[in-house]
Amino acid sequence: LAEGWARHQDGSLANAAGRRRDAIRLYEASLARWRSAYAPDHVLVLYARNNVASMLLQIGEADRAEVLARESVERFDALGPMETVSNAFIAQGLWARALADSGRLGEAEVVYGDFLPRITETWGASNPFRLRYILEYGRALASAGRTDAAAPRIEEAVSGFEAHHPDHFLYGEALVALASLRNDAASDDLARRGLTVLERTLPAGHWRIDQARQQAGL
Repeated sequence: LAEGWARHQDGSLANAAGRRRDAIRLYEASLARWRSAYAPDHVLVLYARNNVASMLLQIGEADRAEVLARESVERFDALGPMETVSNAFIAQGLWARALADSGRLGEAEVVYGDFLPRITETWGASNPFRLRYILEYGRALASAGRTDAAAPRIEEAVSGFEAHHPDHFLYGEALVALASLRNDAASDDLARRGLTVLERTLPAGHWRIDQARQQAGL
């Protein structure tokens, strides 16, 4: 157990430093350790699998992430203990995003349509994880050119973060996403507001700040 946590903590440090491939390697070591020590449906196995899938999405390896996330969704029941509920919802969010990033938006929409209402019922409309998945759903729709469907979801994410979590880095990302979607006279101001939030809530030089700046063209 201690070895698994040590690899996990090292992976989190590598991720924070922007060393995403190192983070994947360390999270995979944590997953391997916990898989050897626990049953396949143990909460720590799901937790580690989610971490690996999340990091794979960050480096564009959506196909690999989809396999891991789907495995988690298939193995864990969202009606279990609260910690399992949390990780099962996260796995569904990762699975939906991986499907969308793999060009399988229709399948992703089915997953979003299934678990977003259950997240709302379980955690409430202002929960930051729910708002995160609303934002990711909007981004997926925008990437597919479905701007009319994307706009209300991204706007909901912006409003939710602004009202309830103004110091969350995802509020900044939501503002930048909305600016990119609108692409009008007010977009530059929105994007700058988003970058200000990111710079306030993340360490200097964080890769998310650079990514948002590129997206905003600033």
